[in-house]
Amino acid sequence: MAISDKKERDLKREEVIAEILTILADSNSALIDDVMQIKSNEFCFPVVGCNGTELFAKIAISIPTGSKDEPFDGYALAQDYLFKLEEDKRKAEERAAAKEAKKKRDEEIRRKRAENAEKNGQ
Repeated sequence: MAISDKKERDLKREEVIAEILTILADSNSALIDDVMQIKSNEFCFPVVGCNGTELFAKIAISIPTGSKDEPFDGYALAQDYLFKLEEDKRKAEERAAAKEAKKKRDEEIRRKRAENAEKNGQ
């Protein structure tokens, strides 16, 4: 007997969460010592911040369906994200190069002003 798409996604989400909770609970990581499920699709664990503050990391699991016109494509989204990271890196490099060029121009202007002031002052 076939089940509905929603029921299939719910069952798979529960399976994935159970597997992740098992992996985290069995890990010997000092970071993760107490994993707690807080909603049907979320779990959290305590972490210590740099100031010694107790914080919580929260992870939510979903099985997305996509839009009406096209199904969810995790591979395409991963490629898009990598492209975005590369684009952000390229833009940051361009900004750094422009900043360095401006710094050199400003230094040249200051040098010329100092030379002119020295010439005019003598």
